[in-house]
Amino acid sequence: MAPDTAILPPVPSISVVIPARNEGHWVRDTVEAVLSGSPGYQLEVLVVDDGSTDGSCDFLRSPSWPEGSAHVIEGEGRGSHRARNRGAAQAGGDILVFLDAHVLPDAGWLDELVPLLRQPTVGLAGLAVRSVADPKSVGHTYVFVDESLVVGWAPQRSGGPYETPCVIACCLATRRTCFEELGGFDAGAIRWGLEDVELSLRAWFLGYRCLVSPCAQVAHYFKQNGRNYSVSWEEYDRNLLRCVLTYFSGRHLAGVLAGIRGRENFARSLRQVLSDSDFWLRREDLRARFCREDTWYFRRFADDLTVFLQRIAEIGCGPYGGLVEGRKGTPCLACGGSNHGPQRNCLLCDMVLPPASGSDWQRVPTPLAMDLSSCGRCGAPRPTGGRFCGQCGVRVAA
Repeated sequence: MAPDTAILPPVPSISVVIPARNEGHWVRDTVEAVLSGSPGYQLEVLVVDDGSTDGSCDFLRSPSWPEGSAHVIEGEGRGSHRARNRGAAQAGGDILVFLDAHVLPDAGWLDELVPLLRQPTVGLAGLAVRSVADPKSVGHTYVFVDESLVVGWAPQRSGGPYETPCVIACCLATRRTCFEELGGFDAGAIRWGLEDVELSLRAWFLGYRCLVSPCAQVAHYFKQNGRNYSVSWEEYDRNLLRCVLTYFSGRHLAGVLAGIRGRENFARSLRQVLSDSDFWLRREDLRARFCREDTWYFRRFADDLTVFLQRIAEIGCGPYGGLVEGRKGTPCLACGGSNHGPQRNCLLCDMVLPPASGSDWQRVPTPLAMDLSSCGRCGAPRPTGGRFCGQCGVRVAA
């Protein structure tokens, strides 16, 4: 896909979208910091109240609040992915900036973001993030720190704006035209988790770049008691699986699945994703537009993602690092079963799920290997004849 070529006007209009749910005084603090720290721009602030019960967004509904400075949008209470999309759908700016409802941007913060987005190849841009509680604690590059794509901070680099594997959602900016071309945040994800990782991967794989500038910061309140959305590991894993089954293949996909398959309800989460026809349609559409792949991505960010790549290697075995051979009689990487073959194939062979007690689960018709030029499991050249990959035994799509 060719990068978005839309040209921003000399003084672009900017929409700041802030999803909020039971954020207390932080919503107002964030809105006031945005308004006071963004002079010289045509600015609108949209707060998406995603089911708050603490009255934290009521100040925007008060007649005493200055008309036109900020607006509240009623959310659906279905999570941060959809709340951000809901705000973006009603925003009118040339640039969309997504902020958490508990961040305080530095004065002049937009002067750092806007020039980055004037580059047609840049899809997403962000700033450095410091802790409200410990201002000396500053993060720049957002990286995976384990096989379940839990994220952390890489050491600070010297110099100006630089490419990053992921732009953190607490301060994420993009051109409206680019956001629409990317398709917004994944509306099929549940409540919370990986929205920034998934969108960043999508931007990279569709030909864009993701940049972070350390020259300006937003102060972020890192919550002591977790999130404002109640999210189970099962729901998080569904988001994780939607992400990795779309963007990863070969050893990277196998390593993630091997690392998390011991979690409670993993098989059910995987079943739910694989049986979702909308997931397969979205995946097929995105992969048809990819101009990069995971092997390129992990080579490009090998230094930033060292911990993740080492974890994948530790989990793995055999020549493809992370793969359990799929021939008959050996354990399945995803489900742990055996006796795989035409009568009972593993999850990655041709998507026949291991039957639960009393279950009549049927085959999901779209194998992982269907639209790949190589085996979807081990990365070996796809066989030209026969029904199974000669390297790992994975069943090939009809």
